[in-house]
Amino acid sequence: YLFYSIRENLSQLYERPGNIESILQQHEVIFEAIRSHDPRQAFEAMQRHIDFVLDFLADFQATG
Repeated sequence: YLFYSIRENLSQLYERPGNIESILQQHEVIFEAIRSHDPRQAFEAMQRHIDFVLDFLADFQATG
């Protein structure tokens, strides 16, 4: 059940216009911070990414 739920939520996340571009850009920032050996920057970038996904999921649950 958990796998199905995650798959469905990700499907909705990727279908919303602009989200794929935002997510790819977030991943690039995370990758560059890691590659630069900057743990603080990597942590902050990852936190922004997690917040983005959590905000989407909260909005998706509220609006369907």
